Amino acid sequence: MKKIIDNKLYDTEKAELVFSFKRKVAKTSLLGKYIDWVDAELYKTKKGAWFEVIGVGRSDCHLNHITDERAKEIIQIDPVKYQELYDDVEEA
Repeated sequence: MKKIIDNKLYDTEKAELVFSFKRKVAKTSLLGKYIDWVDAELYKTKKGAWFEVIGVGRSDCHLNHITDERAKEIIQIDPVKYQELYDDVEEA
């Protein structure tokens, strides 16, 4: 998947897949609003930019650029993966 955001190309084939996860997405149908859980992936480009793909494998899939802080929040779901990527973890 490719998308240009702010004149920068984000490409899942050229970026590193860092983390796969499930994400809640608000949806609307004829019966009203509901929450759907969809597959999502977190990527990092060779230049260090982060982006996520929401709805992997679905026709309504979309790609968003995200900040470093948001990427850290997502990765914190998995403490082992977080410790692999960041060395700022200390014992409680």
